[in-house]
Amino acid sequence: MKRKVVKHGTATLTISLPIQWARKFAIKHGDELDIEERGNRIIIKPYNERLEKEIVVSIDLKENIPRRLIVSHYIAGYNQIRVKYRYKEVNLMLQNLVRDLLMGFEIVEEGHNYCVLKNVAKGIEEEFDVMFNRLFIISISMLKDVNEAFSKNDLSLISNSATPEGSANKVNLFCRRMLNSLGHKEKRATGLYFVVNQLEEITDLCNKLSKYAVKNNLKVSKDALNYLHILIQYVELWHKAFFEMSHSYMTQIKDFETKLSDLGPKTIEKAKPHEAVVMHYLMSVHETVHPMTEEIF
Repeated sequence: MKRKVVKHGTATLTISLPIQWARKFAIKHGDELDIEERGNRIIIKPYNERLEKEIVVSIDLKENIPRRLIVSHYIAGYNQIRVKYRYKEVNLMLQNLVRDLLMGFEIVEEGHNYCVLKNVAKGIEEEFDVMFNRLFIISISMLKDVNEAFSKNDLSLISNSATPEGSANKVNLFCRRMLNSLGHKEKRATGLYFVVNQLEEITDLCNKLSKYAVKNNLKVSKDALNYLHILIQYVELWHKAFFEMSHSYMTQIKDFETKLSDLGPKTIEKAKPHEAVVMHYLMSVHETVHPMTEEIF
């Protein structure tokens, strides 16, 4: 679809909107539109008023309170969430939720059996790429911590794996929120959304592996350590390829995938039962990264 640019006065250029699009979204004279600059493109879209409005959530439970009732609206992009509840336990859950997971949100109002959660840091929307890279770094750091713990036979190094995994959860939710509400200025939002979730899954796997290793006071074989070493190189190379958007890494990535696919089954066949569980988690990391390759470019 093409539109001709028309000059008005000395400094204003305009284009017309397609009438079918305007009718579809009920655009009329005087309405506001959102305009975003993304590289060499300008994105024009209807003003998303629902994200600026307050949404109301009612929680009638005292125990097993579903945090996802709140998180789902945060991810969707709402900037203000009013929560009504019957039991004071819900308020404590909300305080912990805001502190641990809802980046940019604070409880700004409290009353009898209700409170209001609000986005008070709208400027951080511009930090998507920084936080997305942070998610990569957490994933790689957790793998390196596992490697160091096994190499030095010091499982205390991964005894607090829930802390970085919790940070990854918080960054994951923020990135998904930004992609839902703003998209991305250069890359496909759907592809980024997939990668964000896969990276968070890697941190989950590392956390589960760490807890299992600590609980069973595990030592692993040289073969398992070799697999882990190659896996770390693979994920680091993938990280580099994604941000540089370079085809030159694809051959190396494929070589690593071949090595891991060949070495994994051989190692798990020789492993003792507890080490086989560790290998299961490590091989799951490989399977989590593998489909992300399609989203590099």
